[in-house]
Amino acid sequence: MLGGFCHRVRRTFGTITAAMFKRQKLDANNANMADKDARSPDRKKSLSKKVSDGGKLEYFATPIKADSDKKEYQVIRLTNGLVATIVSDTPNLIELGASDDEDSPQHSDHEHPSDKSESSVEFSDSEAEDGPEDKGTKEKLAACALTVEVGSFSDPVDIQGLSHFLEHMVFLGSEKYPKENEFDSYIRRFGGSDNAFTECEYTTYHFECPEKQLLKAMDIFSQFFIKPLLKWDAINREREAIESEFQEAFPRDSYRKDQLLCSWATKDNPARKFTWGNQYTLRDNVTDEHLYNTVKEYRETHYSADRMKLAVQGRLSLDVLRGWVVECFSKVPKFPNKADLFKPMAEPFDMEKFCRFYYVKSVKDLSEIEVRWVLPPVVRKYRTKSLKYLSFIIGHEGRGSLLSYLKKNVWALGLRAGYADDGLNCNDIYTIFTIAITLTDEGRDRIQDVLDATFSYLRMLREKAPDKRLFDEVKSLAEVGFRFQEEPSATDNVEDISQCMLMFPPEDYLRGDALYFEYDPDEIKNFLSKMTPSTVNIMYISKNHEVPCDQEEFWFKTKYSSQPIPEQWMTTWKNIEMNPEFDLPEKNEFITTDFTMVKHSKIPKYPSKITNTDLVEIWYKGDETFQLPIAAVDILIVTPKLLQSAETSVFTDMFLKLLQHQLIEELYHAVAADLEYTITSKEIGIHVGVYGYNQHLNLLVERIAEGFNHFNEKAEESMLEAFKKLFAQGYYNNTLKSGSLAKELRISAYMAPFYSSSEKYRQLKSVTMAKINEFADRFFEEVHFQALVQGNLSAEAGERIVQKFMNIVKPRQPLLQEKFPLRRVKILPKGEKCLRIQSFNRDDKNCVTTVYYQLGPGTIYEHTILELFVMIMEEPLFDKLRTQQQLGYDVSATVRETDGILGMSVSVHSQITKFTVDHVKDRIDEFVQGFVKSFPEMEDEDFQDQQSSLINLKSSVDTYLKQECRRNFEEIKSQEFVFDRLEKEIENISKLNKNAVSELITKLVSPDSSSEHKKLVVQVVGLNEQESNKIDDEPDANKHQLPDDIVYNFLSTATAPEGYFVTDLDEWNKSLLEYPPHKLVK
Repeated sequence: MLGGFCHRVRRTFGTITAAMFKRQKLDANNANMADKDARSPDRKKSLSKKVSDGGKLEYFATPIKADSDKKEYQVIRLTNGLVATIVSDTPNLIELGASDDEDSPQHSDHEHPSDKSESSVEFSDSEAEDGPEDKGTKEKLAACALTVEVGSFSDPVDIQGLSHFLEHMVFLGSEKYPKENEFDSYIRRFGGSDNAFTECEYTTYHFECPEKQLLKAMDIFSQFFIKPLLKWDAINREREAIESEFQEAFPRDSYRKDQLLCSWATKDNPARKFTWGNQYTLRDNVTDEHLYNTVKEYRETHYSADRMKLAVQGRLSLDVLRGWVVECFSKVPKFPNKADLFKPMAEPFDMEKFCRFYYVKSVKDLSEIEVRWVLPPVVRKYRTKSLKYLSFIIGHEGRGSLLSYLKKNVWALGLRAGYADDGLNCNDIYTIFTIAITLTDEGRDRIQDVLDATFSYLRMLREKAPDKRLFDEVKSLAEVGFRFQEEPSATDNVEDISQCMLMFPPEDYLRGDALYFEYDPDEIKNFLSKMTPSTVNIMYISKNHEVPCDQEEFWFKTKYSSQPIPEQWMTTWKNIEMNPEFDLPEKNEFITTDFTMVKHSKIPKYPSKITNTDLVEIWYKGDETFQLPIAAVDILIVTPKLLQSAETSVFTDMFLKLLQHQLIEELYHAVAADLEYTITSKEIGIHVGVYGYNQHLNLLVERIAEGFNHFNEKAEESMLEAFKKLFAQGYYNNTLKSGSLAKELRISAYMAPFYSSSEKYRQLKSVTMAKINEFADRFFEEVHFQALVQGNLSAEAGERIVQKFMNIVKPRQPLLQEKFPLRRVKILPKGEKCLRIQSFNRDDKNCVTTVYYQLGPGTIYEHTILELFVMIMEEPLFDKLRTQQQLGYDVSATVRETDGILGMSVSVHSQITKFTVDHVKDRIDEFVQGFVKSFPEMEDEDFQDQQSSLINLKSSVDTYLKQECRRNFEEIKSQEFVFDRLEKEIENISKLNKNAVSELITKLVSPDSSSEHKKLVVQVVGLNEQESNKIDDEPDANKHQLPDDIVYNFLSTATAPEGYFVTDLDEWNKSLLEYPPHKLVK
């Protein structure tokens, strides 16, 4: 769970990129929609006349689905008013035997949930610089989501954050299941998960689990809404949890900007409220008794069955699932109180405050100008989507676009346009439309020119934007995306459906969110007419402003200042002429028209090698599982250059960034047409990947290859300098994030070569255009290609695509196997060492403590032991350290696999104002040692349940092609090529017993059990208010500029044993011996 305006991680604009079309729920073949802008999605005229079950249920119209969607849907309303969408995964139906009902409600003896953070088990970690990639796959679990039509906008003024607080309290047991941790224990025991989040106008709870446990899980879950305990003794603990959430969010610039925007809302606008909640609103400003009584009253006012939307999905028949819904949720009470209905406001914001130029000081080092308007609400205008259409045009990055012009003048590096998909920016009261432009240094000096260009582009739109040809193209792209949509996970599906049930009539639950039904040029013109200079808000966000930021937002303490927008600017914008370089997007050549399915005579279970030379290896696997006109081509260009030095690593980063910049204008149409491409650096080379409808994948690969070939012809010194500044900001910002910094420190301690953000930061000064051009010229002089082709392509077609790529880039000679790049993992010294540094972010109280245990070169068998142990430990770890001890909001356990070297880590994100990192580390040790010691006492049945859950997790089928491709390409990238890894893991898991697990884990974590015990504690320590204020008072005029160097401030304590603290990371790494190269293949 995340607190605040959008507890989902779905903070994208309406069309930040054209990728908005990807896999959206649209249907080209069904146009019989309900009435426009319906407020009541379950109104009577949407209902079928059919009534059954003795009048207990009403049946709604069946949701219209995509051609590729083989699931069955049914929408019902229970007698208490709760509306439910039942989803039967018909193609994959299973039958539950007589023994499968042993966990049904009548046989229950204990279970329950606690509210969850986003911490979770990561079953493998490749330790790559670009982040971990999961070698496993996620089981096709059943799922259930319930959305209540009330959120933070309904918070009482005297207890802001109450909705969020209730979300936490609801999950603390019920009369039927009083044990506080029952639900979470039950869900996790069988490999499931649960979560919840509070939005502005609704709150969503959801979980996933195997079908065998679904009925009991639904019964426990439903009791939270029937008779929750709302325990008095949990008030302080859950307040602390919310405070921890707030502190986690405190240094994030996006949330800080949001809260500043809220401060301009009128008194009648509920967006003015502080929706996160913290200790001030939930403790200091209210008595415990009043808080407790109010939260109970609030639940009985708003958590009424007729304001709840439920979605359930499983591999069971509609009849079975419907029966379970009726059984579990019919007793949810219906309260007589009326719901809060939020209506459009003429002026939701104080326009005297809103229509100004704001200088906002950021936490990260960035330079961005944001131009925004308050527009009428569009959340119900799903048939026309006129504002989303405008978002697509303004956010376009092809020829004739605003961004193309700004880049040409080296004023900007990026642009996002639209409205964020969260309750603050898009609700029933208003819509905030934003154009956000990432500035170069030159752009910072030419802000008026950037804004002039923006208003000139809007002038062009007023003349040309209502364009039927372009609208039909956008509509067609969306229709194709729906027709051939890939299968979402059950939990994503039910979560989306339960929220769509609030906004759309039943027949449009699956497609209403993205389908373009009607072209309304008048509505388009109306929106454009409101995007005027007189109603604009301008926010200039930077870490360093020339003007003093002498004002402070109350909640996030964001520093800012404001001034009236200069009259000269306003006059210019009102009379601006249309720049002749601006135009609407051209016709898209990448639109797919051929959806023919390739026929295969026989498809092997795993990729097979179809080409094997000194220069190239190609693996191929056709598709008979997903049956969609979609394919993937992934090419790994193996080169030793990336690992040669920190300098060549930076050269690679810059080379690829400039290449992407050169390609973006030409390939943006491909992205809009539902094709994806990636050009990224991996550990041993560069990954060029394309994915999507197969008709034009060859063209996309050729354009990328030509980009490599013509790089130097298009390279510009001015863009290099702009990107050098952007990279400096990026490397520096990585060190500001405690979590990212802790990970880099950990990997730096025992891997070589590994180039941290601080090392790359130092190398930027040496980057010149001449050096990058030379690097690009020589990049293909000695390389090896490894490619994977999967999906709706023949082997011959896939091979032609890869060969064409190679023919264009013209490699000079093959890289021999013995020259393949290798990273080496260092052997940690016996015993325990600690690497502790001060946070670089003076405004961040957050700390990270990671305890890493190194096992050594491992086997698949040992890896499965660690996976099973972490899976078993995860829930009690979270319950003890997060729920009971309140050490921090983010608590996680992770299996670490670093180039074949196994290990395990436990991490806690805490606040320095609550606990010292020593205290947190001691509590981690106490828990881990105690859990390992008591592990042999675990009930055999519980162990077997967890064992079966992990087997089920690994036995599941992929829900879409990209999952399978990603897993297979990971085997190529790691040079392990164990494509049947899941089968081997399942075989090994089935052989495990408690003794085997206990023996290995005891060896790993217990200092008394083995002389080989190796443990590294990594800690990033936040600053308390006194330390932060001391830095503020230092007379350093340049303290907000990027530093000349990033130097770690190592910390230690005088009481620690000699040699316990690492105080020189480079020397430490060099002093360690290396493990021999090792692969996890046996």
